[in-house]
Amino acid sequence: MRRISVITLHGPELDKFISPAAEFVDEEHPAKYHGMTYKESLEANGDDDIDVQSSLDKLKIMCET
Repeated sequence: MRRISVITLHGPELDKFISPAAEFVDEEHPAKYHGMTYKESLEANGDDDIDVQSSLDKLKIMCET
């Protein structure tokens, strides 16, 4: 039997709001970025076409048995 391992990154739900944690932000340590949804952050990084299914298809590995 052959074992195949795949490493992949997963993000939060697309509508999850991401922002600096309030307990780490104060006058001495101001926020370094504005909050936005995870989808907005992907789009800001040039990933305009967000398609969960096509991402899953890219992860499929065809194995010969």
